[in-house]
Amino acid sequence: MLLRIWLLVCLLPLSAFAATEHADALAEVQQRGTLRWGGDASGGGPYIYEGPDGKLIGFEYELVDYLAEQLGVKPEFVQWEWETLPQKLKQGSIDLVLNGYEWSAERERETSSSIPYYIYKLQLLARSDDASIKNWDDLRAKPGGKRKRVGVLQGSAAARYMEKEFGDSVELLKLPEITMVMGMVEQGTLDATLQDVPIVKFYGPQYPKLHEVGEPLEPGYYVAYFRTADVALRERINAAILKAIGDGTLERIYKKY
Repeated sequence: MLLRIWLLVCLLPLSAFAATEHADALAEVQQRGTLRWGGDASGGGPYIYEGPDGKLIGFEYELVDYLAEQLGVKPEFVQWEWETLPQKLKQGSIDLVLNGYEWSAERERETSSSIPYYIYKLQLLARSDDASIKNWDDLRAKPGGKRKRVGVLQGSAAARYMEKEFGDSVELLKLPEITMVMGMVEQGTLDATLQDVPIVKFYGPQYPKLHEVGEPLEPGYYVAYFRTADVALRERINAAILKAIGDGTLERIYKKY
């Protein structure tokens, strides 16, 4: 996986690292002594969540600790609802967004992304006792039949994938909380859900009536997002991610979580 990230980095356009004359947040971060990063701990593990002692942990939480250390500052976690994080970034309330945010062309037009720090896939989940969903094609409504109700996290890659590949052949519900969606499938309110694999592996044991349907597909990339003017800050974070790949920090964190 780390090799695939490295190859993707090598293919990034050089313009992503171009210099700029715009004001940049890096100097402010260094003067303040903190890197304010936006996330939503209510979204849970394995990204950011409360450990047994009530303190926040998670693979992204530890990653930002490392990134901030490379900048010579302290990390400062800022809690906002997941869907509002890009807006808070533009308003200047935070310096970057890093919380399971998938790269997308739409977001890249509004903000600037870091190089990837994780490659994910999407996994379909349904109830184990529901014989009507044995594969991906079973989601599609038969002529004259009732559409399957599929829940996804609003604003997620899963939502975009379902819209692109299934369109009106399913009834798509976009909801604000991952565990809410999985619970609704288990209770029978929804027929299925599409989630990132890390979410499935972390929360799956809490929903024993659900099972994975088919193979994971549609690989994508988790990235951090910055304001477009903050090129210097983005370059320093990119360099820190590359260092985390090279010195084994990224691999160590992933194995832990």
